[in-house]
Amino acid sequence: MSEIKWKNGKNKYTRNEINYMLQTQRAMIHNDLKKILTEQSEKNGEEEFTENNIEIMDYLVDSRRVTF
Repeated sequence: MSEIKWKNGKNKYTRNEINYMLQTQRAMIHNDLKKILTEQSEKNGEEEFTENNIEIMDYLVDSRRVTF
């Protein structure tokens, strides 16, 4: 899907536009969290994520899907 340009003041969005917005936000959160967890692991001298960190990252990828 090509990038959607959001206009300020738009009152109505299609289901595909809303889904795209949600998926984009989820991806950004996933990337930010991965960076934080990686920095935390490096700080603790760990080379890999802990089981808890892996569970958190997996949840973001496989979280519930919004239905309309």
